[in-house]
Amino acid sequence: MLDLSGFLDIPDPEYRKAPGLNWSRLKVVGDSPRLYEYQSTNPRQDTGAFVFGRAFHAALLQPEVYARGWKVYDGATRRGKAWESFQRLYGDDYEIITEAEFDEIACMVRSVHAHGEASMLMALDGVNERAIFWEEDNRGMKAKVDRVCWGEDPHAPIFVVDAKTTREIDPESFGRSADKFGYVGQMEHYARGVEILTGRPTIPLLLAVEKTAPYDVGVFRVSGEARRLGAVQRQSYLDTLDRCTSSGEWPGQVPTVIDLPVARWAKLRNGF
Repeated sequence: MLDLSGFLDIPDPEYRKAPGLNWSRLKVVGDSPRLYEYQSTNPRQDTGAFVFGRAFHAALLQPEVYARGWKVYDGATRRGKAWESFQRLYGDDYEIITEAEFDEIACMVRSVHAHGEASMLMALDGVNERAIFWEEDNRGMKAKVDRVCWGEDPHAPIFVVDAKTTREIDPESFGRSADKFGYVGQMEHYARGVEILTGRPTIPLLLAVEKTAPYDVGVFRVSGEARRLGAVQRQSYLDTLDRCTSSGEWPGQVPTVIDLPVARWAKLRNGF
């Protein structure tokens, strides 16, 4: 029997306030320690893209939360007097998406359930949108995991699933997105926490869904090689965080003089 006592069903605001280092914060220090320090007292602003992502996750993983926690605005864009009026009326009690976004999300969710492998993952026993907290090298860690699911074999690995929206589902394009957004580091962070809490090995999976028609779906296993890369990336960020915390210095992205990169297209245009 899998012990789920460490998998907590808590609201996002409560999770965000809880102590612990999550991946969203940790990856910032890899891009810019200066930005990490700034965001410590100046949280990033919400955007339409973040709202859409939250809505998709809720619709796929917590449909009951989606049904009671979201309102659909029938205007085309989030601007103008009609939008401001709708926001004043519902914004304090609901998250708001546009009618077009509502339709897109419905298509995306249907595509997941129509995809053979994805639908099998969704049908397994499991829990969705659970917060986990663990200690690692005397540091408090946390994560909000999209889905953890398992089969009947009590000794088999547990699936750690993270749902992603994407522009293009083909493996090469999605692989570039995974590199750009640090998905392998993120999945290593999640998998590490689940393994520590359960004592079971994991198989991290990225469930990717296109945001536009035909709303294609792909399930990408984070291989052993990718996990090793993610572990190296994650440890590098932790080392940077320790170094900056100890020294009190938080350098930006370009702390020293470097050569200006020359774009490949510029070289081709000028016959280089």
